Amino acid sequence: MSSFLLIGPPGSGKTTAAASLAKKGVVAVIDFDYKLHKMENLKSVLRTPENPKGNLIQIPINHPLSTIGLRALSTTKLEQGGKQDSQTPQGYLKFVEIMEKIQKDNYQWEGEKLFGLVLDSYTSMQEHLKRLLLSANSKMTMTLALYGPMLTNLEEVNNTFIRMPIHTILIAHEKAEKDDLLGKIFIKPLVEGQMDNKMAKDFEEVYWMTKTISGAGVATKADYKMLTVGDSMRSGRTSRNLDAVIEPDFSKIV
Repeated sequence: MSSFLLIGPPGSGKTTAAASLAKKGVVAVIDFDYKLHKMENLKSVLRTPENPKGNLIQIPINHPLSTIGLRALSTTKLEQGGKQDSQTPQGYLKFVEIMEKIQKDNYQWEGEKLFGLVLDSYTSMQEHLKRLLLSANSKMTMTLALYGPMLTNLEEVNNTFIRMPIHTILIAHEKAEKDDLLGKIFIKPLVEGQMDNKMAKDFEEVYWMTKTISGAGVATKADYKMLTVGDSMRSGRTSRNLDAVIEPDFSKIV
């Protein structure tokens, strides 16, 4: 079974590409971005009461990032690190509960064997983890000491996914960083701390989504592609006999 890291900007087709894996079998999506049920182009494959045979299962995580509230966040005076007093955020804990259930049930969900598992998105998952760490340590902002346990947790997430006996896809947003020494722009996964430089090493396949717009007005078209080996700004990897640029369809890859 294969582990994929799929990276790209918002609107580049990452979720739709990952959902294409459901053409081959039942795929569950741990939906931190809470959008799968809102995507019109996936309604034909998404399992719902109206479509009980859909191969794409949404496992939503619909928890707020924190319980502090907008007013408290915007009016609190902070020193380095600050302090907070709030209820424990539940988003990341719900994710851990889901992962443990899938493993305990021998990679089934609701009694059905999974062909694949998608995390959408890694970037949002990290935000929930960060808020949990802040709450557990009574802080309002990240301190240097907290990046250690955050990195440890992210490494554990990566290791858990790549060892699963099913196909796994982790979706991450992207960010641009300038290397002042080389004077070049590099595109990396949108992850904080040291993980942005090291997470790609954990995955068998690292692909990037791109979107090209052509035409204007009613004739505007979007062309979605997947880069399997990266380019001058992105570091990609594949062990398969694939072209450098392919159609974003995982059912044709696995």
